[in-house]
Amino acid sequence: MNGTTNGHLPTKQRAAQFHPKDKSVHINEIPIPSIKPDEILVKVRAASLCHSDLMLFEPNEQGLVLGEGDPFTMVRSKQDPAVLSCTAFNAVTDTLAELPGEPNSTWVAVIGCGGLGHLAIQYLKAYGYRVVGIDLSAEALAEAKTSGGDHVFNPKADADYIRQVREITGKGCHAAINVTNSVPAPLQFQAMDISMNRIRVRGSNNGTTPRLEKCVEFSHEHGIRPRVTQLKLDEFEEMLKLMESGKHKGRLGVLFD
Repeated sequence: MNGTTNGHLPTKQRAAQFHPKDKSVHINEIPIPSIKPDEILVKVRAASLCHSDLMLFEPNEQGLVLGEGDPFTMVRSKQDPAVLSCTAFNAVTDTLAELPGEPNSTWVAVIGCGGLGHLAIQYLKAYGYRVVGIDLSAEALAEAKTSGGDHVFNPKADADYIRQVREITGKGCHAAINVTNSVPAPLQFQAMDISMNRIRVRGSNNGTTPRLEKCVEFSHEHGIRPRVTQLKLDEFEEMLKLMESGKHKGRLGVLFD
């Protein structure tokens, strides 16, 4: 960061920005906005990259407060602050709301064990459920086991994984949470299964402020921590390629100077 404002705040920052003309990411220096009376200024120390950012380039953020307007109740230093997107938490809680059985006898499949999936597994285990992780990546499956998954399967390597899942769970999992990055891949099921209430399909994305608060509180109480591979801002292009390859564990994050 270059330059300072009154109160020793910087006036410039570096940013990774997508340029549509050459369809690439450039590291640019841009102004830091001034603080209005009802706003706070946050110094972003790290940004977690999500697969959706490959399309939108809008990373989730976490950082330190540099300045404040009035009125605010401030969180002081050394309290290990973090901002969690509640996507995985929402998917889990929405699913659990549909399950009547006891957690220790209820099986949930997590399809896609990457950045969101390994968090979903941690949340499910914290609630006491039994979990089957499914992914095509060996790295993601290893992280699924580390996160507490009871069993993991690679559909390409385990040709009869459906039979194995049914054998382990009795008749099959009671629910499945799909957090894969396959945007164009279709979901296929019979219309009659929905009409007869044999299956229920529900979408889940980011939630409301109360749900975000519950997500943070639950994560703190149960020690939910994402695995993050950190790279520097100048390595942003490498990070995008690594994410596209799928050869990483957990989430990818960029560290700012």
